[in-house]
Amino acid sequence: MRWERFGATKERGGGLGFRSFSDFNKALLGKQYWRLMLDNESLMAHIFKSRYFPWSNISRARTGYTPSYAWRSLLHARDLVENGAQWVVGNGRSIQIFKDNWVIGLHPTKLHWPAGELDHDAVVEELMDPVSRAWDRTKIHQSFNNFVAKKILSVPISFRLPEDRQIWHWKKSGQYTVRS
Repeated sequence: MRWERFGATKERGGGLGFRSFSDFNKALLGKQYWRLMLDNESLMAHIFKSRYFPWSNISRARTGYTPSYAWRSLLHARDLVENGAQWVVGNGRSIQIFKDNWVIGLHPTKLHWPAGELDHDAVVEELMDPVSRAWDRTKIHQSFNNFVAKKILSVPISFRLPEDRQIWHWKKSGQYTVRS
């Protein structure tokens, strides 16, 4: 019997909507990558961090010289997860302006570095006014063109300035699921 999708054909009760085992495997690996990205206190996160990205985060990690099969597999799913992940701006300390996906509807490559006085590794916090806890409109307009400036200014900021967090852009709950 030839199955059209992973699991079963529609006549037999459907499946998860995957066309191949490779796609299903990548989605499962994506779930593990998502967990490592959000929960850096787990045992698995500590092990991978100590070996593969001791001075950065998993998004910036490289393959390394003698990577394990598990690590190479996780990196295989990185693009899938990174393309669907979106930062929610809190205090702006964890989000790099030119590298992270944080402006809704605008890929980080569209922000065009160099921009004004901002460094290539600048964080979103540098675009905020620390006194008013709002966007520094002058700095944003000096650093970016009008289209990008309007997009940045449309990103909401909480007055409480909580920690930055990542959500799964394709799901209303913000959580990555294998099915999504």
